[in-house]
This record gives sequence, C-alpha cells and structure tokens, in this order.
Amino acid sequence: MKLIISKQFENKTIEYFLDYYKQSKKNKYLLLSSNNITLNNNKVNLNTVMQLNDELIIEEKAGIDYELDDLECDVIYEDEYILVVNKPEGIIVHNETNSLGNRVARYYFNNNLNIPIRHLHRLDNQTQGLVMYSKSTFFQPYLDFLLSNKMIKRYYKAIVMGNINENIIINEPIGRDRHNSKKYRVSKTGKSAVTKVSILKKKNNYTLLNCVLETGRTHQIRVHLQYKNLFIVNDELYGKKSKDFKSMGLYAYKLEWNDIITNKKKVVVLPPNNDLNYFEIL
Repeated sequence: MKLIISKQFENKTIEYFLDYYKQSKKNKYLLLSSNNITLNNNKVNLNTVMQLNDELIIEEKAGIDYELDDLECDVIYEDEYILVVNKPEGIIVHNETNSLGNRVARYYFNNNLNIPIRHLHRLDNQTQGLVMYSKSTFFQPYLDFLLSNKMIKRYYKAIVMGNINENIIINEPIGRDRHNSKKYRVSKTGKSAVTKVSILKKKNNYTLLNCVLETGRTHQIRVHLQYKNLFIVNDELYGKKSKDFKSMGLYAYKLEWNDIITNKKKVVVLPPNNDLNYFEIL
C-alpha cells in the first residue's frame, strides 16, 4: 500500500501516524522490525518525521483466507480500502462455507485481489443489505474504531405490521431468551440497547420504518420492534407472516462514513428491491 503524506501528517512522526490509525503495540513492533513500513524507500523508526508529499509504503498481509464460493457477491461500492456488498437473504456473513465471506473471496479471486476477507460488522441470516469489508489489514483497526464509536453509521428499513403514529426511541436492555436459545428478548438483566425509529411511509396495514442503531446487540431491531408490538413481516422469530412480501422485511439500506484518507463524507445506499417498491405504488 502506497500513501502520499498529506498536510494532516506533515512534520508528524511515524509513531503519530501509527497511533492515529489505531495500530497496537504488537503491530507497530512487527511493522518496524520487519521493515514493512518505509518512507521514500528508507527504513524508519517511531521518531522518523514525515514531510508533505513523502511516499509511505506499507507491506500488508496477503492471501485470500476463505474458501471460494461458486457465486460472486453483489458489489455496491468499492475503493482502494473499502468494499461494500449487498448480502442476500438466507446466508450468514461469516462461515467456513456458503457464507457472504466465501462470495467475497470469489470476487477477490476473479479480480486479482490477493487480500484477506475482513468484514467489519454482521447481519442476521434473513436480513438483507449492506455489509462493509476492509480491503486493508493496516486500516482495519481504525475502521473497527470508527464503527465502535458510531462514526460509521448504519441505517435500516423495516416493513412492519402494527400501530405506530409517531417517531420513537426504544431504550430497553436485551438479553437471551431462556426458553428459546435462538431468540433474544427485552430483559432487565440484559445489555443496554437503543434504537431510533421513525416513520417513512404507510400503506394499507403496513408501515415502512427507518431504524438507526445506537448500539449493536444481536437481533436488536427485531426484538425492540416486537416489544412495541410492531411485527416485521415474515420474521419467523419475532414477526408475522405476510403474503404481500416475499422476504423478511428488514434491510440494511444505508452506510455513512468519512473517507479514511481524505475525510470526505461517503454515503452508500442499497438499490430498491421489489418489497420496498410496494410503498412506491400508492
């Protein structure tokens, strides 16, 4: 990976650069001891000072580390460091086989990208939508930091049955359901969970909601909406069946973040699908 030093890092040390991008003590030691980071083709140490337009080269871990699927993933956005793909219903993000990671591996292989598969977050098996991958092992700790500090924002759309007439914030802790190991429930002894819910459109007996996660608990949106008697269509665990829609009505439809190099805002939106188009036909 080649980087041209910008004004942001002018007269700053290598240590400052590595700390900014959240490199651990171990990673810093390995980069320097193996000469995997150079400045203008010269060895560096933590005290080496960078100048504007210097060339910083970082040798990264190589190798696709997932089994290749027969199918490629549906790529929605890609740059030098980030890949965003559309996860279909019915597969999980991470597994040895038959997962989204295996499809990403096939995409990397077909496009001569010899890099590890590194998802930054997950979606439930039945949830469709956007999943972000780090194409850079160096930048992954920084991206993990952005995600954990809500600087990568994730937005969901949910199609529900139930009565809602105003925007709400659901602030209820979530824990495992003692009676069903596959389910979660609102529980006083659970982990804190906050979901912001706003109304987008209504049609017949259905409401299209926008949901924003302030926390990232397993099944959070599904559990919180059920708690408010808002049932996601075709959600086998928490919702209600509906013949008007083909799939479970939960979609990770938008990601927002600032570019890790330029700091410019990035917005990626999932293209509409047949179920979401239901609300466009009024």
